[in-house]
Amino acid sequence: MFTNASLVITGGSYTQVVGIGQEFETLHRHIAPGALHDSGERFNPPRCHPETRRVLLSEIMEWITNASREAFIMWIYGSVGSGKSALAQSVAEQCQDLGLLAATFFFSRLSPERCHEKCLSPTVSYQLALSIPETRTYIEHVVRHDPSIFGRTFQTQYQKLVVNPLCLAENQIGPQTRPQLIIIDGLDECQDPKAQRYILDVINQEFERHTRLPLLFLITSRPEEHIRMSFSAGKLERISKQISLQDYFGSHDDVRNFIQNRFEEIRRDHPLRDHIPVAWPDLELTETLVRKSSGQFAYASTVVEYVSSIHHRPPDRLDAILGLSLHVGDSPFAELDSLYKHVFSTVPHKDGALRILSAVLLMNLELSPDMIERLFILKAGDVQLQLSGLASMVSFREYHEVIKILHTSLGDFLLDSSRSGEFHIELGKAHAELATACLYHLEKLDVPILIDYACYNLERHLDRAAGTNELHDAILRFQLRNFVRYSAKPPSQQQGDVLSTTLEDIWYFVPSFFDCIQNTIIFDDAVDIYDHHAKLFDQYLELEFDKYAGDSRLTDMVTMLTICHSPVTVPNLEVVSYFKDHILQLNETAEHLLLIDEGSLNLRHMVRRHGQSEPYIELLCQFLEDEDRSGRHFIDGHKYALAALRCSRRISKPTRTSDDKYGARSFVWSLECTPPLLLHATYHEELSSYLEDALLGTIIPQSRYSFYPALARMVKEARIAYLISNTFEACNEHVAHLDVVPQGLRIFRSQPSSAQRSEPRAAINFNDYLLNRRIHDYAHICCCPNLLVEYYFHSNVTDISVHREFNASHGQSSVIVHVEHPFPEINSTFGQESVTTDATGSGVMKILTYRVWRGLVQKSVL
Repeated sequence: MFTNASLVITGGSYTQVVGIGQEFETLHRHIAPGALHDSGERFNPPRCHPETRRVLLSEIMEWITNASREAFIMWIYGSVGSGKSALAQSVAEQCQDLGLLAATFFFSRLSPERCHEKCLSPTVSYQLALSIPETRTYIEHVVRHDPSIFGRTFQTQYQKLVVNPLCLAENQIGPQTRPQLIIIDGLDECQDPKAQRYILDVINQEFERHTRLPLLFLITSRPEEHIRMSFSAGKLERISKQISLQDYFGSHDDVRNFIQNRFEEIRRDHPLRDHIPVAWPDLELTETLVRKSSGQFAYASTVVEYVSSIHHRPPDRLDAILGLSLHVGDSPFAELDSLYKHVFSTVPHKDGALRILSAVLLMNLELSPDMIERLFILKAGDVQLQLSGLASMVSFREYHEVIKILHTSLGDFLLDSSRSGEFHIELGKAHAELATACLYHLEKLDVPILIDYACYNLERHLDRAAGTNELHDAILRFQLRNFVRYSAKPPSQQQGDVLSTTLEDIWYFVPSFFDCIQNTIIFDDAVDIYDHHAKLFDQYLELEFDKYAGDSRLTDMVTMLTICHSPVTVPNLEVVSYFKDHILQLNETAEHLLLIDEGSLNLRHMVRRHGQSEPYIELLCQFLEDEDRSGRHFIDGHKYALAALRCSRRISKPTRTSDDKYGARSFVWSLECTPPLLLHATYHEELSSYLEDALLGTIIPQSRYSFYPALARMVKEARIAYLISNTFEACNEHVAHLDVVPQGLRIFRSQPSSAQRSEPRAAINFNDYLLNRRIHDYAHICCCPNLLVEYYFHSNVTDISVHREFNASHGQSSVIVHVEHPFPEINSTFGQESVTTDATGSGVMKILTYRVWRGLVQKSVL
């Protein structure tokens, strides 16, 4: 093309125009030169890499070249950094090569000429005069006769400078292929949202006025709500084709291709290429970048530009990007952060938006707008209002669909105060607000999914929370006992449609709640808060255990809760209730007792197991084993004796292999219960009489329960210990006082004994349990001091002189018994041990007796 003041030559033809150069220069003064796709202001603009967007570009070009198309406007929308401008640039360059490009306008919020609609029509008109020379005469005619046209509305300018010249030149153009595509990129970058809709309304109206208008529009933007509304209304919806880049499934593959190709260029062309490993970056790093990009090219291109700096080592720059090393000097994400800050600066409800995003980022739960409004007690539609302006980065259109953050890097930006500044989400405050919300829903019990979430995640939020006044008040206000009482009700006793939490939910939540408030460091009065809730929980337990006091079967159920069991005899919790039903005779005639338990603590489903015990069950046991807390519900020696009597009766009955599966198992379970119950029990005449005569632990097939012999031996040893202890009490030979000291136990004698080798009562016959005459002789050692000597002798204690002196000297009042693990047998069965400081005189004597007896039996075997 050759051009001078009065002559324009294009290709092999020319058009002579005389005396109109001034008008064209006037038009030129009112355009935005930087809006053109090949403008020097946009030097090295983003464009699609040759290996990316192939399918989408093909679809766009097919629409442009298809003469039978029904849509005259294509709207391509996507989130920030999804590659909209690169796509528009690539389409513009391809269409220019094919002679199909009429005009382009690339909006930019950073350019004073391209951030509004005032220059749009003049810039498009100027390009039309160049790409379709037949329109130039008519355009200059408008400028000549109406010099004020550049101060008119966009609609007037568009009609007179674009539409009318095209229609007037239609007859001159003829049927040949001609430029017809106008590209408007970044419509959302036009600062005034009203102007954005205004532009679309004008374009739509002109298509209605001129049904054969020879134009196509390719418009790109973020999916802002007001733009979406325009494309969803009236004729504009019917004449437009919409493409969402979010739905374009090849995005991650395109980003991967882009990253791999650009890094290959760096390895090939960088000045330090000889010092870059051939395999850099490895596949894992590449995939990390792809994942962080979320299919968006803004992140990927930012990374590549930062890494490719010729003044730095690319591997070091990439490590800084990924947080593997500290970056020095410029920020890796300065350009991306600027983009994010601009978007948030346009959000009308910034605080509300950040509150919602903090929940989406920090909660391990898929949240819809409806669920967010329930979480924070908002009005219906508030989420849509507060997130308005963020549609380019957050998907929240559907009320009941999950809110999605479209950029993984957005979370990194918001949680890093050095990057986000005033838009920073402060983690401590955010977790405090979420913890407060969790406590609210645990109290209201109104939204099942939020109740379930709060049960298992309140602990996590409290651990990370800041000590806000709102959270402090919420913790004090929370009624734990109301939550447990309502949640533990059977479904038939609950009101409304809200589903109850399960027993497992309660068992997890209550201990974790106490653990959090006991160990928190964010409140100065944490001890007072813990004591407050502990007192309320004790009051709740006192009322609930009252319900079990009216029947001996329920009382024994409470007592047996404190006994530990092995995973061998209780392999899973599902069978516990069947065991207890057999032992406690909770059959169809005891339905009223089952209802009491079902409506209260559900003890039938609980068991204390070694190494696997639920923390909630431990809380109940700690209450029952602390007399100061439990009062009348304290499990004393008498209650243990009654429960031991019940279990002894159960294991004295022969068990046949033909019994139902739970009957045989409950027999074995009773075997394991009996020793610890006897070791806890105080003297009980009926129990003592029963143990003297009953045949305990009838043999069952060992092939079925290989662990039976160990259980049976423990029952026999515990039976002997209980009977010998009762003999001591009958002979008035007992320990007066015991203290737990760091070394073990300090034992005080009540009085010097003159009959240190007194015989036991003849009514007790140990012959059934002794292996030889020598051990039978040892069985006559009933004096406490002598028993201690024998304990030390069989425990391989070297310094026995002190203990023999204690035996011989009536003047010595006490002795310290050194024990490495004080009395594990109290709460231990089947080879398991747990430390206890339950050192009542009667209980310790049974333990010492048990240990001596076990040592004697083992020595005789050797």
